Amino acid sequence: RRRGIDRLEPLVLDPECERELIVDWLGRDGERAIDPQRALALRERIEAYAAVVARERAALLCGSTLRATLAGILAHSGLRMEVLSYAELPPELAVAPHALVAV
Repeated sequence: RRRGIDRLEPLVLDPECERELIVDWLGRDGERAIDPQRALALRERIEAYAAVVARERAALLCGSTLRATLAGILAHSGLRMEVLSYAELPPELAVAPHALVAV
């Protein structure tokens, strides 16, 4: 079991928002363009979430395409939270989403 727990209460990135962020942040033709306002808004939502969910049950859940970019943004912002892709979730781990986030 992940970190000795049987249930994760992740903040889930809205699929439509995720598609937009992939285009905006990872860019077209390999150009990266992270919108600072969107990054700040996402950080604020994650900080609010982290204030109410036990750290061992908290994570940001997204697709694998944005996982590394989001993990980098959080680390750069000083937020200590795991960013996981759906593929990384062990099958025995119960997932009870805390909220869906879109920015």
